[in-house]
Amino acid sequence: MAEHPFPDPALDRLSAAGCFLDIFFAVWADFEAQVLEGFESGECWRQRVRLGAFAAAGWLRDHPSEARFVFLETLRAGGRLQAERERRLEKLVDLIDRGRPLMTDPRPHGREIAVAVVGGAIGLLVQELQKGESTARVESFVPEFMYMAVLPYLGEEAAREELSICIDNPRD
Repeated sequence: MAEHPFPDPALDRLSAAGCFLDIFFAVWADFEAQVLEGFESGECWRQRVRLGAFAAAGWLRDHPSEARFVFLETLRAGGRLQAERERRLEKLVDLIDRGRPLMTDPRPHGREIAVAVVGGAIGLLVQELQKGESTARVESFVPEFMYMAVLPYLGEEAAREELSICIDNPRD
């Protein structure tokens, strides 16, 4: 049984780890709300993913410290925080995986495609953050992300179209 820093386990929330978790939950909730708002505003899966991606990029641009905390600093944490981070990333995977029925033959494919798409995007973000890069230019990554997201579900032609979508008008 793990030792608690306080005799009453309910007081453990006052520990540094508990505070870290509370901050993570609040920051992630804000990020997720913006992504879902963008996603839900689209008419079809492809447009929904694009609008969700631009919403995510806008949040990352506008909240660079929070982005660094949620996507980079949590990698150094262990235990419950890492598990909570992974659990929340699964919600993003779910949004991408909604494209599976659009595949010509979705039967041989599972969630691993969506996991790879989200993992690739998070990996790129983490690389930028590790290099000390600003989140200001993250919107420029959206067309490449969309290419990665659309390719396995809708094919090469649709994926290439994403590379030419205007960042200023992502509804096209």
